[in-house]
Amino acid sequence: MKSPNYPAALLLFFLPAISVELLTGDTPLVTYLDPITFVILNLTYGGTLLLIRETVVRWDKGFASVLVLAAGYGMLAEAIDTKGFFTPHFYAVAGSGLEGFGRGFGVNVPWAVNISIFHAVFSIIVPLVIVSAIFQSPRPWIGNKSYAVLLVAVIACSAFSFEVLSLAPDYYHYSEGPGPIILILALMAALIVLAWKLSTRSPQRWPLRMNALALFILGYAYTVAFNFPHLVQRATGSPGIYIAFMLAVYVALPLLLAFKLQKPTERGKVALAGGLLMPLMVAGIHGRAGSLVAVVVLLTVLAVAFWQNRLSTTTTQKTLRPTNVVDRSPSCAKRS
Repeated sequence: MKSPNYPAALLLFFLPAISVELLTGDTPLVTYLDPITFVILNLTYGGTLLLIRETVVRWDKGFASVLVLAAGYGMLAEAIDTKGFFTPHFYAVAGSGLEGFGRGFGVNVPWAVNISIFHAVFSIIVPLVIVSAIFQSPRPWIGNKSYAVLLVAVIACSAFSFEVLSLAPDYYHYSEGPGPIILILALMAALIVLAWKLSTRSPQRWPLRMNALALFILGYAYTVAFNFPHLVQRATGSPGIYIAFMLAVYVALPLLLAFKLQKPTERGKVALAGGLLMPLMVAGIHGRAGSLVAVVVLLTVLAVAFWQNRLSTTTTQKTLRPTNVVDRSPSCAKRS
């Protein structure tokens, strides 16, 4: 491996927590800048994303493998790091209006599906699309020693969060027991194996190409439309219909479009990412100081990525590796 790209790795490391925790206002700026919180949040978000990107590079896999690993990120963030998957009265579950709505195997299944989609898009896909458009290289961005250190650090951070930072069971008067935790760990392991084994063959695509403006509108519409599941919940009262709607509209449909439409240009990918972020940035303008800082940072990196690819008018034909991990990004949704 030659000349690791540490500027690219650093941007990828810091961008996800900014685009999720700061932008949504979940973490105030003062809290984010606390040294301990700063390290934990960036390891949890950016450290894991960087590991995903670097792992897929080393496996010589394509964007489909990134998507599979992105699907499992919500399990790490919200089952292992916070235990939110398990506790019936977890604050985010209650805040989403999903408390007591559809539990199975000791897991808040509708909320788990909802938040996993959010994390797959905004914690993994969107920052990866933006940074990969700025630093277009199929090589690893960190060396093997740095990769090993980062892997140990992310695992240690998750273990620390699980044992120390997540609220104790007696706070919610509920203990998940070992069964649900083992189930989630098994699912995470299965997704890792699947990502490792996935073929890199390109699917046959429709002769339909979307320009940057159309992709921006598509991304914007998907984020705005993420309020629809609440309407389904109220109209049906059925967890099964809620889950089926989420998977069909916010997973299956975007993946179908991503793998069947002609590959967008790098500029088109940035426009899609910008469309996905725009409703959150509009809300962030009227939010806390941390949200405003996140808006400024995200607008800056989006502008750099868009300008970097201003001459790109045709679809990139490079062999897919994870800096081309942006070749088939799905659209998706806003966190509930």
